[in-house]
Amino acid sequence: MINIKVAVSDKLIPIAENEMEIMEAFKILDELDCESVLKYGFDPMSLDIGSSLGFLPMATQLNDNWVTLFKHHHRRCILKPEEFIINKKIIKLLKDYTISINTDFEYCIDMINKTYDDSWLYKDLVEAYRDIYYNDYKYNMKIHSFILKKGDKIVAGEIGYNIGKVYTSLTGYHTINNSGNIQLLATAMILQIYDFKLWDLGMELPYKLNLGGRMVERDKFCEMFKIYCKEPGYLGIKSNMNVHNLVIGGIYK
Repeated sequence: MINIKVAVSDKLIPIAENEMEIMEAFKILDELDCESVLKYGFDPMSLDIGSSLGFLPMATQLNDNWVTLFKHHHRRCILKPEEFIINKKIIKLLKDYTISINTDFEYCIDMINKTYDDSWLYKDLVEAYRDIYYNDYKYNMKIHSFILKKGDKIVAGEIGYNIGKVYTSLTGYHTINNSGNIQLLATAMILQIYDFKLWDLGMELPYKLNLGGRMVERDKFCEMFKIYCKEPGYLGIKSNMNVHNLVIGGIYK
């Protein structure tokens, strides 16, 4: 039984001490009217348990300490990969771009932290991600990196993970105009190729809705997640796939 909660603003947030308490906290989120569970320390198994319940495993500061933040929004932005809205204006730009999966994980992490002063990719969280990434056979959670190149130059990337056939975007970066949108478009096409059923985009933001994302209540998200997370999902390692070919193949398949 969780008996420790911390007041953040006007909410009581559960603090879990172990994996069992993460599961217990999940059951009382609605009762507490909250979106978050906190846990001191960062360990791969806790991230695996949390993500398998539909939480986004992140990091935040509590007083002077970095802690694991398990986020489960009241309303979640979701997208079926085949419903991604393609901006026709960028199709003519695609031939110079390639995308790779799981070839540059460390570089992607480094660039996200260099790009954003407020990045939540705290070093101990990254170390837990790293354990999952390199030892994915141990976990339900499979962490991935996507890297977009224009010619030989890396211009965008993101990290995310899948549980079964649900892919969740965590965070990313881009360095030139349109590269972020092109990376997301290429990711949508790859998720279609690998028959992913649901793309979890996390919190509501206008650009996500412009891509075709829609908002669903937490109970509806959990209902969908519970179904699709049980189906085997795979991404693997792929290098330098031409984005134009991916998109044209996706449109006319």
